[in-house]
Amino acid sequence: MLTTKDLQKISELVATKKDVREIKKTTSTLVSDLSVVKSEVGELKETTDILVSEVSIIKVEVKELKETTDALREVVQSLITAVDHLAKTIDDLRLEYAAIKFQLDRHERWIQQLAKKVRIPLEI
Repeated sequence: MLTTKDLQKISELVATKKDVREIKKTTSTLVSDLSVVKSEVGELKETTDILVSEVSIIKVEVKELKETTDALREVVQSLITAVDHLAKTIDDLRLEYAAIKFQLDRHERWIQQLAKKVRIPLEI
């Protein structure tokens, strides 16, 4: 047979109406919190999808920039080659003009010497 002590122990183990109400209230709060979390996860998924699409767009733009950069690099390289060719041509012309000037000065001296020997006055 059950004693008063046993009944007290059993009553401590069994939930009362108040305990059940508190559990229902807590469960209700947890359900509403869970729905908020669910909606936030949905929004996070939408944001992630948007970010993924934007990253894809950025990848395409970076690829286009690389292609443009490669084309510009080729153009710059051809311009450098052309400028080098022009610089060499100018240097060759400079040397040729120096040789022509030297030869012209020599011819002028010879003409002066001939004019002096022949006694022809030269006007400058």
